[in-house]
Amino acid sequence: MRITVAGGGVVGLSCAYRLAEAGHSVTVVTAGKPAETTSAVAGGLIYPPVARPDERVVRWTETTVGVYRSLLAAPGIRFLPGWIRVPSAVPNPPG
Repeated sequence: MRITVAGGGVVGLSCAYRLAEAGHSVTVVTAGKPAETTSAVAGGLIYPPVARPDERVVRWTETTVGVYRSLLAAPGIRFLPGWIRVPSAVPNPPG
């Protein structure tokens, strides 16, 4: 299948990569080069929900972290430790 992905940031390129890996013919269209996107300097955060995580979410999180770890050899990609601070008066999300 021929697929066009709009955007050359981390989301667009990640989607294009997975689609190509699945055997599709992929074209990425973007207003600028990947190094000129917000993704080139942005950070991300991933963590499972705090209260009663759904088993699917736990599995998706583990898979995602595994993919991210496989990218660590690429230039500019690194894992950094961090903290998530939530005031004790804030209730857990429903779930």
